[in-house]
Amino acid sequence: MAHTFERFGKYVLLEKLASGGMAEVYLAKNSGANGVSKFVAIKRILPQYSDNEEFIEMFKEEAKIAVNLNHSNVVHIHEFGIERNQFYLVMEYVEGRNLRQILNELKKKANHFQIDQVVYIIKEVAAGLDHAHRCLDGTTGKPLNITHRDMSPQNVMVSFEGEIKIIDFGIAKAETQLEATKAGTLKGKFGYMSPEQADGQNIDLRTDVFSLGIVLWELLAKDRLFSGSSEAAILRKIRESSIPSLRKIDPSIHPELDKIVSKALAKDKNLRYQTAAALHRDLNRFLNTHYPEFSPQDFSVFIKHAFADAYSEQKGKLVEFSHVHANQDGVETNTITRVNEKFRNQQSAHSHNDGPQSKSHHSPILVSSGFSENNVENLHLNVNINENIDVKLKQREKTDEDFTKAKTSITSLSSSTPKTRATRYNFEKTRIKKESSFLMPVLLVGIIISGLIGYQYYMKRPLPGLTEPLSTLDPTECRKPNNAKACSDKCKSGEQAFCVANTQPKQDPKPAIKKYSVHFDSDPKQAEVYLDGTFHGRTPVKLDVVSKGDVRVRFRKPGYFDVNRTVLVNSDNMMIRENLQEERYALLIIDALGAGGDYKISINNETKENYQLRREIQVPANQNLVVEITNSLGFKATEKVNIQENTRRTIDMVLKKAE
Repeated sequence: MAHTFERFGKYVLLEKLASGGMAEVYLAKNSGANGVSKFVAIKRILPQYSDNEEFIEMFKEEAKIAVNLNHSNVVHIHEFGIERNQFYLVMEYVEGRNLRQILNELKKKANHFQIDQVVYIIKEVAAGLDHAHRCLDGTTGKPLNITHRDMSPQNVMVSFEGEIKIIDFGIAKAETQLEATKAGTLKGKFGYMSPEQADGQNIDLRTDVFSLGIVLWELLAKDRLFSGSSEAAILRKIRESSIPSLRKIDPSIHPELDKIVSKALAKDKNLRYQTAAALHRDLNRFLNTHYPEFSPQDFSVFIKHAFADAYSEQKGKLVEFSHVHANQDGVETNTITRVNEKFRNQQSAHSHNDGPQSKSHHSPILVSSGFSENNVENLHLNVNINENIDVKLKQREKTDEDFTKAKTSITSLSSSTPKTRATRYNFEKTRIKKESSFLMPVLLVGIIISGLIGYQYYMKRPLPGLTEPLSTLDPTECRKPNNAKACSDKCKSGEQAFCVANTQPKQDPKPAIKKYSVHFDSDPKQAEVYLDGTFHGRTPVKLDVVSKGDVRVRFRKPGYFDVNRTVLVNSDNMMIRENLQEERYALLIIDALGAGGDYKISINNETKENYQLRREIQVPANQNLVVEITNSLGFKATEKVNIQENTRRTIDMVLKKAE
């Protein structure tokens, strides 16, 4: 089945990889000569930002900078341009996942990176940062003084082959400056800022070192370093830069590695690693000294295993996309089977000789898998030998038993007397015509009679021109088209069973699909709206919803608690509005006597891996919470709590036998 893909300039957009507030990223390809093509990633800026002159200038400048980067640990920018009033970047396509996606996937499987893997990842990122920090302008030879400004797990790509690459180099500054004018849009980035960045001071390459140190700390601690209930709380923690010791969290971490992390996270940037190269050097020395058996190939196997299904699916997609061919009107997934060139040329010559109507400029020659090159050559040769072959004679020869005898005698004669293939064929054709001329009429009549008898026997119904006795007809067979007339005659003769059976049942018409216009709004606005788990836009938005009963609606906005509800859509112009509650957290510690080792904790009917006894659990503040504990022995305890923001509360629960 053919699929149409979007053409964007000289590229074919195959699949959307990601979508954000400012841009969308596609997997694309640009077919070259002889079908040679390469997959790339295209980051296309959304149209509304292409009208912002300030952003356009920043994006152009930073794109020029990004083109100068050329390092194995930095995603390379191939091209920068504009198409249909949309700016775009053509980037190297990395077949893998970003570091945040990998961490989330490992958490689902109760898995995590080993220490040597963490050190390897960060040292590779440090190498890419160092290249960018030292990069020179290709036209002037002067330092570009590039600073990423957004060194977070989302901007570190890990390929399935174990390669580590930094993305969004060079455009992070443009995006950050533009988003900085909008309140609340940078919340997701705050957790990886440096102290000087949080204070609004001038920043340099040492800011990237601090941000990378945060990522290193979090990978080793398996927890977030700077988190809080609000943006102000996060910024306050960053400015204070009170970094917990990793060895207190995990005593297995080597003191030397703890020292490296502490130096990368020094609050005073003068006491910090002054270059990414210095951080890379220490991490590389530590890895070689304490983990000499580490192999990037083993790391690749680890990643492929974690994403086994996704890796296999992606490989299949790339194979499918490799067969996509472009044309002027669109792009279709047409697979052209290669054929023998000699046969292709011969067919082309015949099509031109047959006249203008036989010429084809669009349909390729397709050869089935069972058609070999030898068959093609024999067909070509037979056509040249005699273009006046009687096709009907060949069909009769296949059914004539005497043809075998004639062919045997001809073969024996030709083997004793040398002749050309054309002479043998013409001789054979003439001989067969003479010997089979008197047999063919008799055989044809016998075949026709046998066919009619067999057809009537197996089909068990009257044939055209032959009338089946009406007495043998069953009323249940009246709905068959060939029996309609016979049943009608039976009905006219007074047999009511045939009248009822001859009536075709009417099919119930399919119910019309109803769609209702529904208005979705929230306070505050710009909340994401999901219907049955699928994203449909941001509030305020008007959507056409198919009436199919209850619809699961979800409002989601960073910094606010999600709202989930089920709505029955049964009228037009419905209004669904929600007041979102700002995220405010408190800490809850649960202790339960007699819970045993096999227990389960749920808070508001939700269970998470970190819900464990005698450990701090982050819960929504100023909300009524229902805490429930059950164990495998059938004991249960339930308690309701409400904790104020930024406070910690401990509750003791006693499990009792459930009734």
